[in-house]
Amino acid sequence: IDYYQVLHLPCRPTITPDDVKKAYRKACLLYHPDKSGRGEEDAVFLKVKAAFETLSTQKQAYDSTEMPFDDSLPSENPSDFFQEYGPVFERNLHFDARLLPSKQNDSNKKRNKRASSARNNKKPPSLGDENTSIEEVHEFYDYWTHFESWRDFSLQAARELETEDHLENAESRYEKRWYQKEIDRHAKKLKQQEVARITALVERAMAADPRLIQERKRLIEEKERKQREREEEALNKKKREEEARIAEERRVEEEKKRKAEEKLQKEKEKKMFRKCKQAFRRYVSEALEELLEKEHALEDEVDLICNELDRLQLTGFNEKLDSKPAPEVVSLVKKQAEDLRSGASQKNGEEV
Repeated sequence: IDYYQVLHLPCRPTITPDDVKKAYRKACLLYHPDKSGRGEEDAVFLKVKAAFETLSTQKQAYDSTEMPFDDSLPSENPSDFFQEYGPVFERNLHFDARLLPSKQNDSNKKRNKRASSARNNKKPPSLGDENTSIEEVHEFYDYWTHFESWRDFSLQAARELETEDHLENAESRYEKRWYQKEIDRHAKKLKQQEVARITALVERAMAADPRLIQERKRLIEEKERKQREREEEALNKKKREEEARIAEERRVEEEKKRKAEEKLQKEKEKKMFRKCKQAFRRYVSEALEELLEKEHALEDEVDLICNELDRLQLTGFNEKLDSKPAPEVVSLVKKQAEDLRSGASQKNGEEV
């Protein structure tokens, strides 16, 4: 029996108890025994009375399971995703708790803290089509991921457990309470199955949605691109570090080579300077020997000249002494020493 037809009401979740009461009063004007004269056991009036009692106290439970509803889900591989899934989502919006009148909506808020006022007041987003922006697509699935169903399975649970008559005819309140607990337990199980059904619908739609498939593909490509960039950057960094290492090794090697060459040059310079001094001392020694002078007669002058002149200067001085007669060699050495002493004295005087 369709109790909505009995009371001439549309089957909508937004029908309020006041709407039911008004419709019952109109029906009573036609079918009440005082009006129809058919007595208290009139079948039509009993249906009207049953419809009023059920829709006044158990409307959600009646709408949830007693009214025809297609619970089926679309295939996982639809030929036309939007044509197959769009009507299913629209159909299940019938049980959206956020679309109930404000009083019932407030009650749902208390039962579920996750429900937000923004979602309650906003019109449910549609599935859209292939041109819908990805932001709107995510908004749609976010809405359905947090979908709240007002379906009440208490009547179905009582019917399946065959406890309706036992509940009404219970001999004590304890027996009635026990039957009610059994009904509530089974209704809770049926509610969990309903939540699982909606979850399966959403997951199946998200897996088959061509827009999300394209978005996932784009994200994978973006991730792979970024991975390639990171790998390329790592390779470039490694290459730069390797080049820097090689350059540093080359620099160190060149520095070592330069220092070795400088050391070799210094050693060579010292050796040449030593030979130059030896040649100078030989010139002086030979001249003194030729003049029959003592070997150490010009020792101070020789030491002064060796200490004050650099290699080039001493080489030039040796060239002057070369092939000169002994007296002239001695004279040149003394004059050079005297010049060096006078120059040192003048320099010291200037500093003072």
